[in-house]
Amino acid sequence: MAGISEIVNVSPEQNRVNKQDDVKKVRSGNSQRKTNKTASAAAQNDQAQISPAAKQLLSLRTEAKKYVEQVKSAHTLSELEINDLKQKIQAKYYLSADVVDSIVEKLINLPNYFDQ
Repeated sequence: MAGISEIVNVSPEQNRVNKQDDVKKVRSGNSQRKTNKTASAAAQNDQAQISPAAKQLLSLRTEAKKYVEQVKSAHTLSELEINDLKQKIQAKYYLSADVVDSIVEKLINLPNYFDQ
């Protein structure tokens, strides 16, 4: 069976191993591994601190998104319904004893109303 140098047609001069270069390559590879280990250990110890102002802004942003979704999904009134409400307000319909009693009863019957 032929050797690798004969198969690839590499001359003995080109096939010679430069021991010093190989040692340097191995050492630099080892130091690279050590550097990676040190970097990974440092990454495990890294911390980020978020200021109270940033936390408040994040909270406000989340709350604003919630309200935007509520507005997008809210039922809009037709002009006919709006006009009907306007007429009832002008006629003081919502101030009548029956309507006020009905509203108070609905509020009292809300879940956890008395817990507040």
